[in-house]
Amino acid sequence: MTALLAAACGSEDAAVTSAPPSSSAPISAPASSSSSPPNPGAEALTPAPEAPAPVDAADSAPESADGAGSPPPNERVVPCVDPSSPVVQDAIAGLWAPIETGWTVIDHTPGTSAEGCPTISWALARDTTTGNGTYYSHVMFFHSSGRYIGQASGKPYSYTTVVGATDTSVDVRYNWLADGDSFCCPTGGPSVMTFEYDGTVMNPRGDTGHFPPPTA
Repeated sequence: MTALLAAACGSEDAAVTSAPPSSSAPISAPASSSSSPPNPGAEALTPAPEAPAPVDAADSAPESADGAGSPPPNERVVPCVDPSSPVVQDAIAGLWAPIETGWTVIDHTPGTSAEGCPTISWALARDTTTGNGTYYSHVMFFHSSGRYIGQASGKPYSYTTVVGATDTSVDVRYNWLADGDSFCCPTGGPSVMTFEYDGTVMNPRGDTGHFPPPTA
């Protein structure tokens, strides 16, 4: 994301072509038009070498230690998702939970703009209030242009993990507590849902899993 998402996580290199070879034929000295025979007693003369052309000092100056004269550096390298960036913080501010709580990002798309960021990046946020292992989670999606797309669901769920991703899809795994389960060890699920980008929003794919049941 820009590379999000500091500015969502890019740089382009211009193609460089070499100059075409000259089509001109080699130039030789013209033959003498004089028909006079050579003087056998004359000493052969070696023409004096031409004086070298003046050299511009700027062209011959060595490159400075700070890289002056070198091509401009590449763009600044940023993470694909930066939890402290304005776009991520604004997204977090809009998350809903049935309790009064704050949110913190605990996982997100790895990598940097130098390695190449996907079209769709994600961030997993967890609530900061629940302390019994059933904390609420939201999965947020971001476009590489720096735009916040939305959440996997308006309702937060517990025991939520991102388990895979491609350039334009994200796989989210849900577990939930079944009757008699301890908070540490949910046996409901797992259900893995794949969310795909349709050019505007992220939609759950119909042939994949489902959200946890309403009672979860």
